[in-house]
Amino acid sequence: MSPSRWLIQQAKFCRGWLYLTLFFSIAALLSGCLFLGFLAWIFQATIIDHIRVAWYVYAAILIFIVLKAFFLWLKEISAIQISVKVRAVLREKWMQKVVKTMGLQSSMPYVSTAEFSTRGITQIDALDDFYIGYLPQIYLVGILPLLILIPVFKMSILAGILLILAGPLILLFMPFIVTGKQIGRASCRERVYVLV
Repeated sequence: MSPSRWLIQQAKFCRGWLYLTLFFSIAALLSGCLFLGFLAWIFQATIIDHIRVAWYVYAAILIFIVLKAFFLWLKEISAIQISVKVRAVLREKWMQKVVKTMGLQSSMPYVSTAEFSTRGITQIDALDDFYIGYLPQIYLVGILPLLILIPVFKMSILAGILLILAGPLILLFMPFIVTGKQIGRASCRERVYVLV
């Protein structure tokens, strides 16, 4: 089993928080789309059609901006809850492993138990980015394109077909985007997988 798959399995008991994170992410996306739709409608009405726009349309735009910010804030809070709960469980498993290995101290005379446990806790805390950013994105990368395809197919079937054909190319180009920082995070995940 790969380290990433193992870390995803550790978050199984946080499914409720994960679903909340996904819900708030989708709500933020929809709020942003409504904001952009209203903005495009205002530009169309004022610049091209020379129609005066009522004040409540501008108020609606402000409401959508505030809603998007609110949903993004709630998404971050729910993602942080996933991270906090999973890291607490991993810390508990790690400390149990440290207690078991304290009897084997003679086989590791060059490493103190405090240093050993601190190193493990530090690596577990480094998983914060994985559970806050990466784990919700795994699911969103499948859901959001489908939500985007619905209005695209309503506007143009050809554009929808092109998006369906181009979608798998994202998976081909993802390895080119990986930076040294992400490689370092991946090696950190592998170290935690080996430790726990």
